[in-house]
Amino acid sequence: MPDCSATKKLLLIAILTAVVVVFLFELNGTRRPLDHIAYSEMLARQRSASIPSTLEIRTAIDALTHQVEKFQELEDRLQAMTIDLQKTADELATYKVKAEHQDKLENLEDVTQSLRIENEPEVNELFTWFTDRQKGPGAHKWSTYLDAYHRHFNRFRTQAKITMVEVGVQSGGSIEMWRSYFGADKLNYIGIDINPECKQFEKDGVRIVIGNQGDPAFWEQFKKEIPDELDIFVDDGGHTMNQQIVTFDKMFWGVRDGGIYLCEDLHTSYWQEYEGGYLNNNSMIEKSKTLIDTINAWHSKEAGLQVNSLTRNIRGLHFYDSMIFIDKRATEPMERMKSGDYWIDV
Repeated sequence: MPDCSATKKLLLIAILTAVVVVFLFELNGTRRPLDHIAYSEMLARQRSASIPSTLEIRTAIDALTHQVEKFQELEDRLQAMTIDLQKTADELATYKVKAEHQDKLENLEDVTQSLRIENEPEVNELFTWFTDRQKGPGAHKWSTYLDAYHRHFNRFRTQAKITMVEVGVQSGGSIEMWRSYFGADKLNYIGIDINPECKQFEKDGVRIVIGNQGDPAFWEQFKKEIPDELDIFVDDGGHTMNQQIVTFDKMFWGVRDGGIYLCEDLHTSYWQEYEGGYLNNNSMIEKSKTLIDTINAWHSKEAGLQVNSLTRNIRGLHFYDSMIFIDKRATEPMERMKSGDYWIDV
């Protein structure tokens, strides 16, 4: 007997095939009966519809070419911009390096200038005053004096007011020198000379007192008239031993604490015509030598050298050729200072 199940399967396949064909026909927009001729026409329409004309092809090619050219132009512009950006980046890098280098140069210049200031000798305006000045009241100083003046007097120039006594006005040139150095508006100058003609140099800020520096009575009267403590006292007077010693004994105590007493032209201590002479105990240079013992009297164990008022009021002695600067400052015995915690027994 025939296989019914197989027949049913074939029939089912045929039906499904027909349904699919009808569905595809519907999709193509026609309900005409599916035959060979109609199917051929359908394929021809589809083929003619999908093939563009020559004009359309050329138009499409031209449009595509134009787009390619635009893309090429954009690419060229981007490349140019990339080059410019790279140049800018290089310039910025170079500028940064230059800026850093400039900073280093400026720092180096600052350091160099600092070192130059520290190592170069400070300009001494007293030298400038002497070398530039050709006319006016005469001034006479030994060449080594100017450096010593500046070394010990420079610190006073920061004061608002300075009171200075100078013994030995002579031709008045030193008045102008000190006014130039300290400032005419700050310096209260008091000059002492035995010659009455020196009164002609008096003016605002300058007072001239006539008297004999070798006379103790003169100094007693002077101190009554000039009660102010002095910042600087300069003995550049008659240079005899009596004059220098009397002046020191009377006027060292007129200098304020922190001031300077100067006696110059000490070379006359070696000249007999000025009452001096080598190792002459009555000379100013020999008296100055005793001050070395005096300031060290704190350490003396002998009766012949004891602490006195000079010991307590002289901080330092500075000797130069023909000059002695004496720092007047209240002092105490020096104290031992220690640092560290490891010691070797002596």
